[in-house]
Amino acid sequence: MNKLTTGPEALTHAEMAAQLSEVLGTLVQFIDVPEQAMRQASAGLAFPDWQAEGIIEDYAHYRRGEAETISSAVADVTGNPPHSLATFVRDYKQAFGVSR
Repeated sequence: MNKLTTGPEALTHAEMAAQLSEVLGTLVQFIDVPEQAMRQASAGLAFPDWQAEGIIEDYAHYRRGEAETISSAVADVTGNPPHSLATFVRDYKQAFGVSR
């Protein structure tokens, strides 16, 4: 199954972290946690098994490059181009706890 991204660009988690760092002016790092460690951490937080497995699968599909196809759905439905991650972060900077 081919999975899509609806933004204007397909980003890896590391690229997302780099954009967050740049816009927020603070270091944001993506740490690729091994699946077993994620299961253990999720269990420690009392996540239901189905939810933990869903999160693990979501990260795995990005790792496999299954979200590299860019969809035109946002523009098709709204008539407007999608916002980039950088624009979204800039517009909602205060929601990230950064006011500068």
